[in-house]
Amino acid sequence: MTKNFLAGALCLISFAAVAADSKAAKTKAAAEMVNPADLKWGDAPPVFPKGAQVAVLHGNPFAKGVYALRFKMPDGYKIPAHWHSQDEQLTILAGTFVLHLGDSMDAPAHELSTGAYHFLPAKMHHAA
Repeated sequence: MTKNFLAGALCLISFAAVAADSKAAKTKAAAEMVNPADLKWGDAPPVFPKGAQVAVLHGNPFAKGVYALRFKMPDGYKIPAHWHSQDEQLTILAGTFVLHLGDSMDAPAHELSTGAYHFLPAKMHHAA
């Protein structure tokens, strides 16, 4: 049901399989600017179904603290129900992201279209 989309996310999710580059390891005091052409895309970690790609915008997803990721997911991509140990924020950059707040895809669906914002407190189950 989802369409092709690129979800820009400040997802407070720990990804052990995403390689953080030196740009992502800068101190909090440093300003960062990233143009879309400079993004380094790689496969999403193995905890996700195959087909998604991720780029680290800021911070280190392997360490405590705030970091920002950008995801690209193909049409029809589904993320199984899960929860995060930290708060999650999403901004939809293009397409439609269908989010289910609950323990399964049977939970009520919420469509988030281009430009939408989503905040989810830590430890709340959701699927997409």
